[in-house]
Amino acid sequence: PRFTLVEVRPPLSIQNLPADTICVGALATLSIQAEGGDSNGYRFWWTSDTDTLQGKDNFYFPKTDKMWQAHVFDDCSVDTVSQFIEVVMRDSLRLNLGPDTMLCKGQAYTIRAQVSGGKNYSYTYLWENNLASGGNLEVDSFNSETYQLRFTDGCSADTLVDEVEVTVRD
Repeated sequence: PRFTLVEVRPPLSIQNLPADTICVGALATLSIQAEGGDSNGYRFWWTSDTDTLQGKDNFYFPKTDKMWQAHVFDDCSVDTVSQFIEVVMRDSLRLNLGPDTMLCKGQAYTIRAQVSGGKNYSYTYLWENNLASGGNLEVDSFNSETYQLRFTDGCSADTLVDEVEVTVRD
C-alpha cells in the first residue's frame, strides 16, 4: 500500500492583543503576532472606523481613543482571523501653580503644584535653579521672586511650564 503524508497545521490564530494606553503626543505601536496556519503566507492588516493600515507592525500618533481590528490571512486557511484592540489616550498633562501671591516679609509660604493627567506615577518636577524636586516648594519670603516649574511624566510629548510671582511687602 502507498501512503501519502498529509501535514495538518494548527488553525490560524492571533495571540491576545492587550489594550494599549498612550500618552498625548506619544507614538502608538500596533503589532500582530499570529500562529498556526501557513506562517510563510501570512498577510496582516489593521482596520478602524476611518483607517486601514497594511502590515504586521504599524506606528501612528493617536489623537483620540480608537478601536482597531487586527486581521491575518494565510495561503492555507479558509477564513481571515481578526481580533480587536483598543488604543486609549491618557488625559493631557495639566499644571497650575496658582495665582501670583503677596506676602509679608518673613511669612511662611508653600507653592503647591496642582498637576494631573498623563502617566501619574512617572511625574518629574524641575524647579528653576533646582530649588526642590517635588510638587511643593517652600519659599523664602524675604525677597520678591518669580518661581518657575517644568513638569513632565516621561510619556507625554510636552513638558509643561508654569510660573508664579511671589511679591514680598516691606
